[in-house]
Amino acid sequence: MREQAFLHFRLSNLSRFGDAVAILDPAGASPRPALEDDGGTIVARRKFLILHEYRVPKDAALRFLEITRDDNPIHVRGDVVPGAMTLSKTLLLLEVLLDDFSVTRVKAKFTGASFYAERTVNHFLVSPGETPASASVEVNTYQAGRMIAKMEVEGAERATVPAEASPAHGGESMPPVRENLDLIRMFHESLGMEAGSLAVPYRLRDRGFPRAFLASLPSGEMVRQFRGEGGMLNVLSLDFGNPSYPVSAPTLPEVRLEKGRAGPLRFSRIHARIVGGARTYGEGFALVKA
Repeated sequence: MREQAFLHFRLSNLSRFGDAVAILDPAGASPRPALEDDGGTIVARRKFLILHEYRVPKDAALRFLEITRDDNPIHVRGDVVPGAMTLSKTLLLLEVLLDDFSVTRVKAKFTGASFYAERTVNHFLVSPGETPASASVEVNTYQAGRMIAKMEVEGAERATVPAEASPAHGGESMPPVRENLDLIRMFHESLGMEAGSLAVPYRLRDRGFPRAFLASLPSGEMVRQFRGEGGMLNVLSLDFGNPSYPVSAPTLPEVRLEKGRAGPLRFSRIHARIVGGARTYGEGFALVKA
């Protein structure tokens, strides 16, 4: 019996990446391939692989840190790639390549430091999710033969909605929309996307900020609030609301943190919420080792 499609994406989306990206079908030579080409649209029926190879130039990282309001000296003056940047590159690849894909949950565990200008490789395993039109993604990130991060991502295809039906946040205001779209464009470019990668979906669908952007914010806020009391980010887990933070919002998302007690091995658990007004757009926790 033919499996039901769980994802659709366009091959032309590959042109938006400045990095090397390859899509692999483990069953491509069999009578039942996992991926089918339907006139330039790829239909995914079973699990498939994505390989993503990149290097992080320090000047790009400094732009990313400025955009995400993170002034941690180990990234600014040192040579350590921000964990938030490793996470954001992973999520943004899924959001740009699978342009109907909405990330609903991510859990990232950082297992080692990564360094600027070093070859880094993401191995994605994309499998059908538990519900129709959903996916579960496992990602292992390597640098110089070491695993530096392990991530679990869940998401689903989203329905297209007209712009006029998109949720407003504080009323429609064109200047914030233009400014926020410029910010999203700069965010894309800092992560190695081509200049034209800010495509129509952000203007015509849910008009939301990329979940990759939202996931990048707690790290910088932890540096600002707990300077001198923090440590190395070990785990970040976030569940996202629906829809995403709207581009029409007059202010940027706010991160609210609540620090718990240090647990075994001196890990501190920090509760994080990404909010706009009275609404929560993402919630989860971070584990930080002192």
